[in-house]
Amino acid sequence: MHASVKTLLSSIVDYAGLFPPARLDLPQAMRHYARYRSSDRGWMLGRFVLPISRLPEFEDWLPFLGTVEPIPIAAIVSKDWELDLERIESSDLRGQGDIAALEFPPLLQPA
Repeated sequence: MHASVKTLLSSIVDYAGLFPPARLDLPQAMRHYARYRSSDRGWMLGRFVLPISRLPEFEDWLPFLGTVEPIPIAAIVSKDWELDLERIESSDLRGQGDIAALEFPPLLQPA
């Protein structure tokens, strides 16, 4: 593979194992992500998609994952964005996770 293609496609696929069609529980999704990331094609894998409301549970499972590099997280912000930002500020990812992106729901226009 050309280096330019690998550079273009690096981290292109975010992992959303918590959501349909997979709908895995959090520990299982985290194990899958870690396994996929350490595979030969792991360079294509980007962020772990996580609702901010599940951040405390994610933190609880991090020590059992045994990953070396921090997990980049695409954190999904809910309608209660102020509480979500407080959760981020109070989070303790212990250097094992990194909130790399925030994803906001689309703004709905009043009818």
